[in-house]
Amino acid sequence: MQNENQYKLGSVIKNILKEKKIAPNYYETLIKQHWQQWLGNTIASRTKKIKVYGKKLVIDVHSAPLRQEMNYAKPTIIKLINKNLGERYIEEVEIR
Repeated sequence: MQNENQYKLGSVIKNILKEKKIAPNYYETLIKQHWQQWLGNTIASRTKKIKVYGKKLVIDVHSAPLRQEMNYAKPTIIKLINKNLGERYIEEVEIR
């Protein structure tokens, strides 16, 4: 039985991230750590830079054909990243 002073650890961490405005840095680090696992070797090997600005994920890619393909797959990328983050955080993806 939970009393009013008991909270789930995950919700406490998310509240701290939001209050301290460090969520973008936290999620950026998490995405970078798992990028290869979540999106595969082909995309990971051609990714130059990953950055999170607010709720926007910016990805720099070496390959023009891969960039074009990823532009078509933006909704899928957003869904995949958010699923792995455990919440709907990323709202937009920019491929450069």
